[in-house]
Amino acid sequence: MKGTFKPIFTLVRHSAWSVKQDPQFEHAVEESMIDSRLITSILKAGGLIFTSYAEASDRAEMENYPNNHEGHWLIPRVRGTFKIVGRKEPIDVYIPM
Repeated sequence: MKGTFKPIFTLVRHSAWSVKQDPQFEHAVEESMIDSRLITSILKAGGLIFTSYAEASDRAEMENYPNNHEGHWLIPRVRGTFKIVGRKEPIDVYIPM
């Protein structure tokens, strides 16, 4: 079907850190819908691309709580790094180890 919008997602630095500077979220990620024009830049940087929100959300949980830690009472701690991608509206993309 022509003109059908298919959302694409990646993992970015958690907004609780990016917006509010909450130190508990400095090393946390969350899923984010992205513009398809960023796919190449995200992949070149080493970031991840997902075709569903559920897939991105599951990976964010795995990255935030490695070693099978369950429960949101833990402070999230990803092992990867972050890289700014995009010029017009930059995003802080997560780069897994």
